[in-house]
Amino acid sequence: DLASKYPSAKVVGVECLRYCALHEISMPQRAVPVLDCTLRGNCISLSGFNTEKKAKLGDLVQALGGTISSGLSVGVTHLVANDLLSEKCKYAIKLLQSGQSDIKIVNETWLKDCWLCRRLQSEEKYLIPMDVFKGKRISCTGLDVPERTELSKLAKRFGAVFVANLDSKCSYLVANIASGAKIEFAQRREIPIVTQQWLVDCCLHYVCLPLNSEIIS
Repeated sequence: DLASKYPSAKVVGVECLRYCALHEISMPQRAVPVLDCTLRGNCISLSGFNTEKKAKLGDLVQALGGTISSGLSVGVTHLVANDLLSEKCKYAIKLLQSGQSDIKIVNETWLKDCWLCRRLQSEEKYLIPMDVFKGKRISCTGLDVPERTELSKLAKRFGAVFVANLDSKCSYLVANIASGAKIEFAQRREIPIVTQQWLVDCCLHYVCLPLNSEIIS
């Protein structure tokens, strides 16, 4: 067969070949097949899976042009986890909360969707939730329906109560505009007015971040 006839040959997919030609870069030199470059430049660590599942996910990462790390070295971009209970996840969360890392902790569906779509997927909807906003009420203004729907889902997954009507019990107002009835009400009641990105970053880092420049004045 071809493998025995050409033992040093590297197996690459058409999409990988096209990507390398388009960007004028050298072909991957790996012992395993590289079918696509979706995860090129990304380093993935895995946590909470049995040996068989971890091997399959590792093969998927490499088939998409990514690299695998057994630990949480500086270059790791994503931690694909089954839950947040492992020591690796707990350590990753500590790094995120202290601002020492920007690693994204996502579930395995993120990896599978990257494969199915052949495109790097935004991490927000694949984050493994934790009660970052437990006891917080959040409302929004100036967002279109799709944005509001996605923001509501994210806030609820991370423990918040998302309400349509702003009241004095609200903890934050997420705004995409700098004026309006809700803005004026929030300013009178001294309710922090924050950006969408602030809320997303809080979820990504598993902590309520300081408002700093994210507050809208």
